[in-house]
Amino acid sequence: MLAGWERPLLNLPDDDIQTLAFLADTFQPDSPHAPQVQQLIDRLVNWLPSERQRLYQKAAGQLPEMDLRLRDSDEIAPDVWTAVLEAHNAKQQLSFDYLSSRHADGIPRQHVVEPWHFYFSDRGHYRLRAYCLFNDGPNGPWHPNDYINYRVSRIVPGSSRVLPTKLPPTPRAARPYQVIYELAPEIARLGVSHRPELIGEPTIMEMDEGWVRLEGKTHDIFQLARNLLYYGANCQVLGGRELVREMRGLVAGLAEVYQ
Repeated sequence: MLAGWERPLLNLPDDDIQTLAFLADTFQPDSPHAPQVQQLIDRLVNWLPSERQRLYQKAAGQLPEMDLRLRDSDEIAPDVWTAVLEAHNAKQQLSFDYLSSRHADGIPRQHVVEPWHFYFSDRGHYRLRAYCLFNDGPNGPWHPNDYINYRVSRIVPGSSRVLPTKLPPTPRAARPYQVIYELAPEIARLGVSHRPELIGEPTIMEMDEGWVRLEGKTHDIFQLARNLLYYGANCQVLGGRELVREMRGLVAGLAEVYQ
């Protein structure tokens, strides 16, 4: 057993590194033997020199170019950016303190997460969709064991730590939530847009007076609720329970502002 080493154990030509990136993209979680293939790729990449690892990460689309990356409308501390990027690319657990807009007390909560998806949202922010294993704050520790969307700019500077624990070979299965909502004729007559937050194709039913009902499932209540809010009064959310609760909270907050 090798407990650690200072020098890399392997080097590969550029074509082989490109092939590893191709295999990683080809063997998605639902592919045959995907966990075994991903484990093999991770082992080989971990044996490469750091500069060759960066070449693989770039080929696999995991490494944003610092000079060309999209600019977040909020400030992201350099140490936060480095830690999130390192944990995401190395597929290791990440710990940080987080200031959520959901908590009016302004007290950061500690989170220990598996960072699976690091992306730039259409609202101008870098987000980390991570599986939260542990959360600690004023109300005590608990284990959400669910995916949470984090805005990277709200991670407290100086609190981020890349943990040694490796992520599983494939992302954990997300909890599916039921979704039922109706769209007004002003929206539906022009065609029902595909919502990327939905799992697969929803069931679409024509209702009275030109309204259209959609029924399906989602893994992302947070994002879906905010995108449906875009339709305003032309969208009525009927279910499931989690989506209705999220929409009521958003609308109640808006009512307090504008009443």
